[in-house]
Amino acid sequence: MSVSHTYNRRGITLLEVLISLGILSVGLASVVALVPAGGDQAKKAIIDDRRGALGPNALADFVNRGLLNPAKWSPAQPAATNYQLLFDPVVTGSLTVAGLVSVTGTGFTAGLLADEVFRAQDDLTYKLPDDEDAPALPTFFGGAAKRMNEGSFSWLATLVPVTNTSPFHRLSVVTIHRRGEIVSGSASFPASTSSGPFVQVTPSTSIAKEDVARFFAPGAVVLLANGLAEHEWRTVVMASPDVSAGGTVSTIEVTLNRDAPSPLTTIYAVEGANGLYERVVRLEETSPWSP
Repeated sequence: MSVSHTYNRRGITLLEVLISLGILSVGLASVVALVPAGGDQAKKAIIDDRRGALGPNALADFVNRGLLNPAKWSPAQPAATNYQLLFDPVVTGSLTVAGLVSVTGTGFTAGLLADEVFRAQDDLTYKLPDDEDAPALPTFFGGAAKRMNEGSFSWLATLVPVTNTSPFHRLSVVTIHRRGEIVSGSASFPASTSSGPFVQVTPSTSIAKEDVARFFAPGAVVLLANGLAEHEWRTVVMASPDVSAGGTVSTIEVTLNRDAPSPLTTIYAVEGANGLYERVVRLEETSPWSP
């Protein structure tokens, strides 16, 4: 006579628990690793969004504030057909470009008035109350009606003739994120050779490899100048530094989005420059009926 035995399983073994915990730990570690990457992408998205809004607004603001009228420039410029000008009052003297005269508009040459025009006003600041359930509170300048903002975005502009004989000028607006917060906000680099969109830069002073990313990161905007007093902006596609044995950069191979002007003598780089917006304009004349 055979006897059959039936065993009822009442739980899981310790080995199964350990295996489950191991699988769960791997999954959680993967999720945690994605959090910093997601935060970094969110910051880039905010920067791109504000840059995209600031650029066209700055172009329109330049025209609407009368900066195409030579009578509105400070300091006043002698009468000429083809002006080559740099408008950069936020960081006065930081960017000095050979062949470009630094001017700004009458009434906002520097300080808070320059910030009002040449800085973005949409990155507003808020104060978190002690009560976690209460909403964030907007902040104001000294209790006044003016909202406070971070001021992390600013812009500069250049106005150069389209050709030496044309009455039209190219207005270029460059948006900048957190300009000059680490060290000097701009630098110039002699260009040794160029061929189409490829440029070789030889730093005149020793710079470290990490400094290359500050000025020539993908998407950065640089100003190219040649020996004919012509100036054109380009966007950096990529940059490959050649590091010497001492750890300094000897040359930098820079790839641009368009061919470089020829001959090319100097590249001017502004830390944080990340957007370029251009249009062809004609200078205004003062009306005889203007007050």
